[in-house]
Amino acid sequence: MKKFFAIALCAMILTSSAALSGCGGSSGESKTSSSSAAQSSDAKSSENSKTASAGSFSESDLIAQINGKEIELGENIDSALSKLGEAKNVTSELSCRGEGEDKTYEYDGFNVYTVPFDGVDKVTEITISSGISTPKGISIGDSEEKVTETYGSNFKKIGKFISYSIDDKSLQFFMTDGKVSEIDYNYDVM
Repeated sequence: MKKFFAIALCAMILTSSAALSGCGGSSGESKTSSSSAAQSSDAKSSENSKTASAGSFSESDLIAQINGKEIELGENIDSALSKLGEAKNVTSELSCRGEGEDKTYEYDGFNVYTVPFDGVDKVTEITISSGISTPKGISIGDSEEKVTETYGSNFKKIGKFISYSIDDKSLQFFMTDGKVSEIDYNYDVM
């Protein structure tokens, strides 16, 4: 599943729209669930809102809660590790974004990914595969309908992903047979 997700994620990044991938051009399928006017209005409302409520998406929805601890995209990994404890496995590879190494911290039910920024490793992705819900209660196995009822209609559907985003951060739900099979918090640093 990890290899499949890695391949799917790479394909999504390469083919998604400029707004999601940070790269110019778009050749991938991108469906928007609501009209442009409604999206614009919802996006402005979401960007200005700091408080999460049912049926809407806001900046607070981009903060993962794991074992009662808040982990933010862009957070220093040392701060995140002090909250999460020691990972059961850590892997690294030379970073394509500059000096240093991209790292993966593996835990039971989730992984945390980092990228170096000015000599400091920052959290760029949190992937949940089991046992953890979003702060609004969405978890693995929930339906697409429950996701959209909870986070609203201002999303993009790219392949098997339902993606809610504000600026360069997103909350994505990977769907398999109409059910959430993975939850991803992403910070697009490219």
